[in-house]
Amino acid sequence: MNLIQLEAFIRVADSGSFSQAARELFLTQPTVSSHISGLEKELNARLFVRTTKSVSLTDQGRILYRYAYKILELEKKILQEFSTVEEESDSLTIAASTIPSQYILPRVVPAFSVKYPQVQFSLLENDSEGVVKKILGDEAEIGITGTRLPGYPCHYQMLCRDRLVIITPDTEKFREWKEKSFSLEELMREPVIMREEGSGTRKEAENYLVSQGIPLSEIKVIASISNQETIKQSVRNGLGISIISSWAAREDVQEGRILEFSPREEMYRELYLVRRKGRNLPKSARAFWDFIRDFFQSKSV
Repeated sequence: MNLIQLEAFIRVADSGSFSQAARELFLTQPTVSSHISGLEKELNARLFVRTTKSVSLTDQGRILYRYAYKILELEKKILQEFSTVEEESDSLTIAASTIPSQYILPRVVPAFSVKYPQVQFSLLENDSEGVVKKILGDEAEIGITGTRLPGYPCHYQMLCRDRLVIITPDTEKFREWKEKSFSLEELMREPVIMREEGSGTRKEAENYLVSQGIPLSEIKVIASISNQETIKQSVRNGLGISIISSWAAREDVQEGRILEFSPREEMYRELYLVRRKGRNLPKSARAFWDFIRDFFQSKSV
């Protein structure tokens, strides 16, 4: 057995799903199934009870889970021990797309700085494509993006899910729509303010609309804007509706400046840590990579 097989086993056990484990590990479902089959063959044990609706551990699976969890925790401690940030001054440049830059890093960086006060930060804000280019151009060690971009030699690790919502002006027309059963098709006949090309929010919003049977050619895009605050201000003033992160919309919705609509089948996108493939991260960057990953596992951002 090997660590990759054990991690696949833990992910399946925790999520109760081979497909979810595959998404988290950025593997195909057959690859994850092969890892589990290899473990079962080597141990001569059945590890999971599989039904059409669920996956659960057998008694032997629960025994292996205890050992596998300890082994992976020990691996993490070994890596942390050898990647500890030295006491001398260090620097770290992070490139982040709009939502991580404005709503995530302001919470994570202060907590990291308490533990590693010697690290000096440079934060670069760009759209998701721009973040990847910063990484590949060695202008930043770590990036945080709102989508995975194919064709670039980057390694991605999922951080969390970001819910997308439709925002509208707070007018009588849209207040009436809030009170009745609205349809997504009806809303999307309104003029739409989109994020700029290259934005993860725009890419995932377009993918969602297509999946719901709404052709992009039928959407009246009245403006493409990169700045979130400009988008919200434009919506408040009646230019059109928009699709943005629920984090970005939260305060304006709570204070009654705009209305928020969530389709019956909610829109989500995933936020990712990203680094260049084949590049060894400096100690400060490795420490931050592990810190923000653990931060999301233990807290709600």
